[in-house]
Amino acid sequence: MKSETIVFSRQMLTVIVEHTRVVTARLKERWGLSYNEFTLLYALLEVARPVDTGSLGEYLLLRRETVTGLLLDLEDKGLVVRVPGQKDRRVLLVQLSRKGATETREAAAVALRGVHELHAGCATAYENLGRHACQRERAAWDGGRPFL
Repeated sequence: MKSETIVFSRQMLTVIVEHTRVVTARLKERWGLSYNEFTLLYALLEVARPVDTGSLGEYLLLRRETVTGLLLDLEDKGLVVRVPGQKDRRVLLVQLSRKGATETREAAAVALRGVHELHAGCATAYENLGRHACQRERAAWDGGRPFL
């Protein structure tokens, strides 16, 4: 069973990598967004309030410098805006612009379709593993004759 598990793991990894590649290409082609830009925008859509860059970086597991670079690019595209902090106006927070919220919702719908495709691919890989395991059990039960 160990070899089947390894095969299954490879199939799953292949499906996940392919899914990420396809969804990233769709995001880039239609909205000009990288994967990191999309995840940042989606995080802002989820929180639905202004957020500081440090918290955003922690949430996304990205360095502050990376987040700052992404935000500058997204600001140039008109997808995010800077707003002063309510308690301390020296603190700059970031939130989605109206355009950013609209485009992020559209991109999220595309990404969600990709997740459904990923789920289908994983289910197929799992089904193939189960079919192979059943064939082996049946062959053993039938005295070693392979089951077709």
